[in-house]
Amino acid sequence: PQGRFEDVRTRPLKFEAGLGHLAARMERAIFVPFAAEYVFWEERLPELLVRFGEPVLIDRHHASAFTPDYFTRLFEQKLEETQDALAAEAMERNPAKFKALLSGGAGQGGIYDAWRKLRARLGGKPFQANHGNK
Repeated sequence: PQGRFEDVRTRPLKFEAGLGHLAARMERAIFVPFAAEYVFWEERLPELLVRFGEPVLIDRHHASAFTPDYFTRLFEQKLEETQDALAAEAMERNPAKFKALLSGGAGQGGIYDAWRKLRARLGGKPFQANHGNK
């Protein structure tokens, strides 16, 4: 909605007017803010964290009373709130705050994991490919 590629941390958010004009023309609609971040918590590959914000319900009974500029500012605010909430949760590094939908392999692979496996065996400990507790 910014009309250009923008860093997710840029504040305040400034949208172009298109989304506000779309909302002002809708009979009925639900707009849901969506934020995503790639984070490196425990493994060598990033994890994708997503958050859906508070839905904005549009109904013709009240939509005509508001201008496209009103909706544009409202969507900026709702997306900013969603991004800020996701950023705070990401910084906590608490996997319990998220529901895993997909998961990949753990560990580094190759020579590094072979070395780690040998070191664990020599130390009488079980080998865990993943680096964290998740």
